[in-house]
Amino acid sequence: MSARGEIVTGVLAPHPPHLVYAENPPQNEPRAECGWEGLRWGYARLRERLEQRDYDVLIVHSPHWRTVVGHHLLGVPHFKSLSVDPIFPNLFRYHFELDVDVELAEAIQAEARDAGLVTKMMRNPDFRVDYGTITSCHLVNPTWDRPIVGISSNAAFFYFGHDVGQAQMIALGEATRRAVEKSGRRALLLASNSLSHRHFTTEPPIPEDMSHEHIYHHGQYLWDMRILELMRAGRTRQLVDELPDFIEQTVSEANAGSLTWLISALGYPEDPAIVHAYGTVIGTGNAVVEWDMRRAGSDTPRRRRVARSTAASPTTAPHRQKRQTDTRTPRPLPRQATTPHAGGSVAGFIVPGLPHPLLAPEKSPAWRSLRDSFDAVRREIESIEADLLLLYSTQWLSVIGHQIQADPEPEWRHVDPDWHDLGTMPYRFRMDAEFGSAYEEQARKRGLHARAVSYYGFPIDTGTVVALQLLNPDNRLPASVVSCNMYADRAETLILGKAARDALRRTGKRAIAVAVTALSNRLFTDLIDPAEDRISSLKDDEWNRKLLEILGEGRLEDVSQLARTFTAQANADQKLKGIWWLGATLGQHNSYEGRVFDYQPIWGTGAALVGLRPSARAASNLEFDEEDVEVYAGDRSVLATSAGATMEGSSRKPSATANAGPATAPGLAWDTTRVHSEAAPAPVGAYPHARRVGNLLYLSGIGPRQVGSNEIPGGPVRDKEGKALDYDVEAQTRAVIENVRTILEDASSSLQHVLDVTVFLVDMARDFETFNAVYAEFFADVGATRTTVEVRALPTPIAVEFKVIAACPD
Repeated sequence: MSARGEIVTGVLAPHPPHLVYAENPPQNEPRAECGWEGLRWGYARLRERLEQRDYDVLIVHSPHWRTVVGHHLLGVPHFKSLSVDPIFPNLFRYHFELDVDVELAEAIQAEARDAGLVTKMMRNPDFRVDYGTITSCHLVNPTWDRPIVGISSNAAFFYFGHDVGQAQMIALGEATRRAVEKSGRRALLLASNSLSHRHFTTEPPIPEDMSHEHIYHHGQYLWDMRILELMRAGRTRQLVDELPDFIEQTVSEANAGSLTWLISALGYPEDPAIVHAYGTVIGTGNAVVEWDMRRAGSDTPRRRRVARSTAASPTTAPHRQKRQTDTRTPRPLPRQATTPHAGGSVAGFIVPGLPHPLLAPEKSPAWRSLRDSFDAVRREIESIEADLLLLYSTQWLSVIGHQIQADPEPEWRHVDPDWHDLGTMPYRFRMDAEFGSAYEEQARKRGLHARAVSYYGFPIDTGTVVALQLLNPDNRLPASVVSCNMYADRAETLILGKAARDALRRTGKRAIAVAVTALSNRLFTDLIDPAEDRISSLKDDEWNRKLLEILGEGRLEDVSQLARTFTAQANADQKLKGIWWLGATLGQHNSYEGRVFDYQPIWGTGAALVGLRPSARAASNLEFDEEDVEVYAGDRSVLATSAGATMEGSSRKPSATANAGPATAPGLAWDTTRVHSEAAPAPVGAYPHARRVGNLLYLSGIGPRQVGSNEIPGGPVRDKEGKALDYDVEAQTRAVIENVRTILEDASSSLQHVLDVTVFLVDMARDFETFNAVYAEFFADVGATRTTVEVRALPTPIAVEFKVIAACPD
C-alpha cells in the first residue's frame, strides 16, 4: 500500500436489479433466461479492465440509501443478510456477505465534518444494506473480495433545489478524495445511479422479454446522449453545470447526487471517459462509464484475494411489543348514528410514521405526547368491532404500480435508514393474505397495475412497522398494507382507495382504514436537541392547524380537495396521498365525526393523530373542485369519468410526459422544449400542449375535452349533423381551466404564474357573463392580461377555448 492514497478509477455503475437477475449468480434466488446483454457485457468489459488494476476498497454512493439528516456511512465491519428489492422482489432476492472498511469510512466522515457537512455513522449491526449498493458492488466485483465503504444519498438538499444539492455533493466528493489520499488506500469509486429515469409503469409478464425494452421517451435519449458526449469529451465541469437541467427534464436519478459526488471526488477529470455500455431498463437510460485515473507507468497486477462463499440470511426472532399503561381517560369518538353494513370501512385514522414515538418517546415531550396519543388511538381501535386493519403508508414507496402485502406472517429486524441510531424494530405481523389477493384483483379491475407480494425478507417500511406495533401490538387484528406509488397523482390514488372499498365489499370484511402519513414534511436537515423539537416552519404550522381544524369538523373531502394547495405551501408528505387514499376508502364526503387526538413535531414535521367515524349528519361547507374518477386509463393518464370506461376503451395512447427532454439533437436549440402532458386531453393536430422558451411557457389552444373519453363537460354545442344543442358553458369553462392547470403543473408552472390569456367564445352574447364569473374565481388575484373574442366555430364542438402564456420559474 502506498504512503499516499489515490483514487485509481471512478465508475458510473447503475444498479438495475434486472442485470443481476439475468446474470444468474448463485446468491440470487430468482433465475432468468437472458436479457439486458448490452449492459451486462459492458460490466464484463469493465471487470476485465479492473483485473489489471490494483485497488483496496470500493466506495459506493447509492440513491437507495436515502437520508435526510446528513450524509451517513456504514460503520459496522461485517454484514451478512438477504437483500430483497422492494420494487422487483420477483427478480432480486440476493444473499450477501460483505466487509466494510470502517477506518476509511470514519476518515471520510471526519473530512466531511471539517467541510461543514452533517454526517452520521451507521453503527447498528441489524441494518440491512440497500439493494442499490449490493447491485452495483456485485456487478463490478462479484467475488466480493474487497471491502466497501457505503455512503447514503442525502435527499434533503435536492428538495431545496438541484443547485443546492449539487453544492453538497461537490463538498462530499472533495472530502472523500482528501480522506482517501490521507488513508494510503487505493480506491475504486462507484456512483450507483441511472441517467434518465422516467420509466414504464407496468412490466411484461416475462420480465426479460426484450421486445418490451426501449427508452421511455425520445427526449430522454437525446439528453442521455448529451450527457455521455460530455463524458466522452472530458467536459466534466460543463457536465456538472448541466446536471440540474438534466435532472429536471428527465427525472434523472442523478438527483441523488451520486454522479456529482463521483466527478468531484475525481477532481473533474478532463481525459475522455470510457463508455462501456448504454442501454435501457424498464424505459430508463443506463450507462456503464469508466474514468481511469492511473498515472502512466503505475499500473501493477491485481492482488488476488480469496472470494467469500455466500450463505442464507439468518433467521430473526419474533418481536412482541409490550403494551403501555395509559392512565388518561380520553373522550371517545362520537358513535355513528347508524350501524354500517357489513363489508366496508367502519372508521379511519391518520397517524405519523416516523419511529421516534416508538423508539425514543423519553427524549422529547412532543414524542412522549404522541406516544400517549398512539395508546389512546389503540384503545379506540380496540373498542370498534372490525375484522381488519387496512394501512396505506407513505414510506412504503413503489414505482411499478401498487404492491399489497400478502405474506401471512412477515418477520424481520427492521432498522430505519435515517434513524438507525434509535435502535432496531423487530417485528412479526399477522397479515390477511386472502384480503391482499382480493385487493389486488379489484385494483386490476379498475385499471391499476397491482401486485400482491409474499416473499421472505421483503422489506416492510418504518411507517408500517411503527403503526402496527403501536396500534395493534398483539396482532389482535390481521392487517393488510398497500404501497404508495411515488409517481401516482390524485386520480390514481383515488382509484386505489376505491379498489380497497370494492375488496371490502367483496370479502364482507369490516375494516379500520389507517393512513400513515405526516402533514407538513419539512424535516430539520441538521442535528437538533430532541427536547427542543418544533415545527420547522411557522407557515407549515399554520397550514397544519388549518387542516386539523377542518378534519376535526369531519370534513375529510375538503381536506382531500385542499391537498394540492397544502403541498405547494407546506411540502406535504407525498402530496398528502394518504388523505386521498383514506377519503376514497372511507367515502368521498364530509359526513364524518372527527377528532384530533394530538398534534406535535417530529424532527420538524407536522405529526398528528386524527380519528374519523362515518356520521348520518348532512355534509356541509363543501369545497369540492377536483373531479371524481372511477377507472384508471393507463400510464399516468387522467382517469375516465365513468365506471364503464376501461383501459382498452381509451381513444388515445399514452402520450409523452411533460418536460421529457429537448426536441432537437444535443447542441441545437437547447433553449426550447416541447411539453406534452399525459394528464391532459390529446391535441387534435400535429402540435404539442405547450412549448417552453426560456422562462416562458406558451400553451396551444386548450379546450374542455376530457382525457381518454374526449367527453365535453356540459355537452357539445352541436351534434354530428351540425344541429345546435343546448350546453352548459360554466361546466365547459371550469373544465378548460382544469386542463390548463394540469398542463401548467406538469410543466412546473401553475395558474398563479399565468401572464396572458386569450379566450375564444362561440356565442359572446349568450355565454360571456357566465364565463366571466367562473374566470374570476380562478384569476381575479392572478392579474393576468386577457383578450376575449367571439369566433364562429372551434375545431371541436366546444363553446370556449383558452390560449395561455405563463411564466415557468427555474
